[in-house]
Amino acid sequence: MFAKSHLKTWLFWLLFICPLLSLPRLAGATNYMSIFVENGGLSPGDAYYAVLSPSFEDLSYTTLVVSSADGRYALTDQPGGGTEKWPDITSFSDLVASLQQPWRISLDAGLTTERDYTMSLALGELATGQYPPPSITFPQFGSTIDSLTPIFTVNTAFTLTARLSHFVWVTNPDGSRGQQGIDDYDFSLTPDSPSWTPPAPLLPGMEYELDVDTSEIYPTAFAFSDPLDASGNAIPNWFSRGAVLMNAVAQFETPVPEASCGVYIAVVFAIALRRVRRGTRDAASIAEA
Repeated sequence: MFAKSHLKTWLFWLLFICPLLSLPRLAGATNYMSIFVENGGLSPGDAYYAVLSPSFEDLSYTTLVVSSADGRYALTDQPGGGTEKWPDITSFSDLVASLQQPWRISLDAGLTTERDYTMSLALGELATGQYPPPSITFPQFGSTIDSLTPIFTVNTAFTLTARLSHFVWVTNPDGSRGQQGIDDYDFSLTPDSPSWTPPAPLLPGMEYELDVDTSEIYPTAFAFSDPLDASGNAIPNWFSRGAVLMNAVAQFETPVPEASCGVYIAVVFAIALRRVRRGTRDAASIAEA
């Protein structure tokens, strides 16, 4: 029924969506390194990550490795694909501490065209600022709510973009069964207005997901320094900037009417067909929950 962790979906977002985000950068900068500090999991503090996103538009190379001195962070890019790893960290302060070390960029390691650069990471306001993740106070994850017109409530220090969606079972083209996500509403929540009620009753007996996210938060002076090789030569046209993004998720079910159960099922699917579809969750991944 409910996935025990939203982490797989969140990791997909970290690995494949974050590198596509475009942080503001200086005009003329063609080589840049972004770093995204994020939280994941189902409740505040479940897990924290630092995700690297390099883009070297005018550097020629076959392989790329960006890594921390202790090897706990490493991103590789090579023909056929890439990888990324980071340590398991459960507190923001531990994450900040883990970033305080030298970093390295290696192009074409082991080849005659190998070039190595070292750089530092200035934490700036990341080290002193307050970036509490939002928390969803209602509904609780895994709960069955008692009303089809709930009041969703969060605790947040930042403006949030929120999405409410529900899932229906579908048969995929290969014959397997999976859950189809259907978006219901997109809305905003703020510290001064942290509650929201759907404009129409929710569907009965359905699994829903409420997902809230901050926009990118840019701590002042949070960036990598210019990478230098052994001779003190820097990568040209360099720009770097870091961002903080925080998230919270709650999956829940709506109540099933005690009477007329057969009637409401037909109504559910008639309404669902009119909703906007989004990605699917396959049965195998759900079975792992």
